[in-house]
Amino acid sequence: MRIADSNISARQDGERKAVLLKALQAIDSLQSRLDAVERDRTEPIAIVGLSCRFPGSNDPDAFWRLLSGGVDAVKEVPNDRWDKDAYYDPDPSVPGKMHAPYGGFLDQVDLFDAAFFGISGREAESMDPQQRLLLEVTWEALENAGIATTHLRGSSTGVFVGITTSDSEVSLQLKNASPARRHDILIAHLLSQTRSILGFDLSRELELEQGLFDMGMDSLMAVELKGRLERSLGVPLPSTLTFNHPTIKALGDYLLSEALGFDSAPEKTASIPSPADVLSFDHSSEDLSEEELSVLLLKKLEQIR
Repeated sequence: MRIADSNISARQDGERKAVLLKALQAIDSLQSRLDAVERDRTEPIAIVGLSCRFPGSNDPDAFWRLLSGGVDAVKEVPNDRWDKDAYYDPDPSVPGKMHAPYGGFLDQVDLFDAAFFGISGREAESMDPQQRLLLEVTWEALENAGIATTHLRGSSTGVFVGITTSDSEVSLQLKNASPARRHDILIAHLLSQTRSILGFDLSRELELEQGLFDMGMDSLMAVELKGRLERSLGVPLPSTLTFNHPTIKALGDYLLSEALGFDSAPEKTASIPSPADVLSFDHSSEDLSEEELSVLLLKKLEQIR
């Protein structure tokens, strides 16, 4: 009996040791995973490439020379943007006018090598000028980093883009535009805001008749869109805005005729605004136009050591 009891005790001790060993191995595995997560959260980030467009400078070196030289890049509205004499009035009390005909403008925003990016000329004309600039500057940043675009296909690469225009410029453009042009400006604004909220990439084409919720919009996004439109258009909007007017076309028609009180626009296909529409003054007596774009390429420091 003593021998049997001894064998049982030894077997139980072995089982306990196996359980403890398995538990220690699990703890070590979990600790390793936790350490990896902590390293990812605190891993230093390196800038491996950059490019930019700023007033008076078309690349980082030129921008540095401008800064180090104390150069003032603010200038009068270029003649190829809009007729500043038609919109300028030195009296700040005059409504619907800009009172400072100056700003920081980018050069040659109308030039774009569509063929280089595999884009047709007709499609390039309909693109938002900001999107064309983003393509150019992103390519330059990749060249600056020495990264071939073919190496990015299928890689774990994230793209994060933020594009904005002055909120107040949209409402002023609508006031000064003809009915047909007013319709185009508002539809382009709705397309831009919808694409931004839904997180669509720049190549995603949106249909004016497609339902916003069919595109992927949820109730929280609908609230965000309502808030953005209230700020940019300067009018209160109903909480059921996107439910009552569930497409971009329906939303545009409602905003023009009811919320803003303009005449309904004729039936036509909306066009994307020209550079003068997208990149312009916010038309206040204190704020000047500020056109700029920068792209940074980032990597974890351990990936480039």
